[in-house]
Parts: sequence; C-alpha cells; structure tokens
Amino acid sequence: MNITPFDIRSQEFSGAVSGYNRREVKQFLENLSSEFEQMLVNANDLQTRIQHLEIQLGELRSGEDDLKRAVISAGQIAHQMKENAQREAEIIKREAEAIREQAERDAQAILDQARKRADELLREANLDRDRMFSEAHAKVQEMQTGLEQVKSEKAQFLAQYRAMLKAFLELSAKHPE
Repeated sequence: MNITPFDIRSQEFSGAVSGYNRREVKQFLENLSSEFEQMLVNANDLQTRIQHLEIQLGELRSGEDDLKRAVISAGQIAHQMKENAQREAEIIKREAEAIREQAERDAQAILDQARKRADELLREANLDRDRMFSEAHAKVQEMQTGLEQVKSEKAQFLAQYRAMLKAFLELSAKHPE
C-alpha cells in the first residue's frame, strides 16, 4: 500500500465521546503529510543527482578513449620522424616518448581523480537516499504503531464504557424508583 501526502491530509477519523482532539489530529496529519512530501521530493532530487553523476561518469570515460587515441597518435608521429632522419628522429623520439609518458601519467591521474570523485558522489548520494528511505520507513512504522495504540485504547475505552453501562443498568434494576 503506497501512502501519498494527499492520503495523509484527507484521512478522516470518526468522532467519539472523550476521543482525541480532532484539530490536533488534523494538525498532526498535516505536519506528517508535509514532512512525507518533502522526503519524496528529496528522494526524487537524489535520484536525479545520481542520473547526472552517471552521465558525467560516461562523459569522463568517453574522454579516456580520446586520450588513448591521442597517445597512439603521438607514437605514430614519433615513428614517422624516425624514418625521415635517424639521428634527428632519435632525439625527437625520446622527447615524444617522455611527453607521451607524462601525458599518460597526467591523463591517468586526472581519470583516477575523476573516477574517485564520481564514485564518492555516487556513494554519498546512495547513502543519502538510503538514509532518507530508512527515516521515512521509521516514520511510517512509528505512525502505524501510534495508530495501533489509538485503536487499542479505543477498544479498551469502549469495553470499560460498556461495562460501566451494564453496571448502572444492573444497579438501577435492583433499585427501582
């Protein structure tokens, strides 16, 4: 059974002698509805944030392929230079190799940082979502417990009230006017 903020706001309880204050019950339901609605909004916001982070992670992974192609291209340029002039090519090859290695290290470091940050954000978002769902579940459990207690107190009251009426009837039957 899915409970919506509207369900909470529109819940009606029947009246009873010496029952709960209807205004307080209505106010409690209104407060509960608002809080529940805010939790739903927060859960949707977190879901949207997760989707954005997943998109960002995909873009970062796409960038990784571009960097790999760039590194491969640098290697090909170094090889062509070697064929044109052996001595000059050796110097250029060493320089290109050093640049390529540094670029790989830099690219890997950036990629590692981006992955780490994306994982952290995703982990935080999941923790926030799980915490909010747990809190919402606890609130629902608390409300259900409170409702069960109210039902129990009502049943107890009705039983005592009936017993009192029965005792009055028996007493009045023993002492007619």
